[in-house]
Formats: sequence, C-alpha cells, structure tokens
Amino acid sequence: DDLIRRFERAREEAEGGAVVTLLGGMEVLIRGDLQARRRKKRLDGARLLAALQPIGRHTRLDDLIDAWRTVCGEAGPGAGSRFKHALQLRHWYAHGRAWARPNALGASVDLDVVWTVCEDLLNKIKQHDPKFPLEP
Repeated sequence: DDLIRRFERAREEAEGGAVVTLLGGMEVLIRGDLQARRRKKRLDGARLLAALQPIGRHTRLDDLIDAWRTVCGEAGPGAGSRFKHALQLRHWYAHGRAWARPNALGASVDLDVVWTVCEDLLNKIKQHDPKFPLEP
C-alpha cells in the first residue's frame, strides 16, 4: 500500500511538471510569434497588433490570449478561454500549491486535458493564420 501511494505521488508530481512545461512552451510560442510580428511589422498581424496597441511594449500573456481571441472572433468560452483557465493550474503548480487547486477546467484535470487545451488553441490560431507561429 505504501509503495503504491509513493508511486502514485511520484506520477502526480511528474504530471504536474509536464503541465508546467507544456504551458510554458505554449507561452514561448505565443510570445515569440508576437516578437516576430512586431519586428517584421507583418501586415497579416496588423489586427493582432492593433488589439494590443494600448497595452504597450510588455504584454501580459492573458492580454495576448485575449487579443488572439478578438482576432479569431472568439466571443464566448472557447479555446482561448480554456487556455487561460489552464494557466491557473500552471500557476498553482509553479507556486507551490499554496492555495486550493483551481478547477475551472474540471476537478480531475490531467496532462491529457491540458494537452487538448493547448492543441485546441493552436488549431484555433492556425485557422486564422496558418503561418503561426512566425519565426523570430
């Protein structure tokens, strides 16, 4: 029993690390794309940049996701909204789980759920801009 509990705990820790890594990788893709659009002044990214214009040089990830939601025409809950909820889980894992686990995506969120959320966001953005992510 004790050995099984230890293995289960180790699996949960590894899965939490994978969730943090996956969401961090998505952030790198999204921010790298924004940097490339700003640097290249791409016309196809004009709507995205216009949605971010009032925010300034440093852009919060939440604001960037909201800008993509606007550009992609996502009015209600959708891929961008679910991704923002997944970020709450990332913060919970990354900051020591000092508060109640966020359950905006459901009580039993696992790596497969977060993978699907990330994949859905990528697909949504790529439907709008097949060149996403632009290379720096």
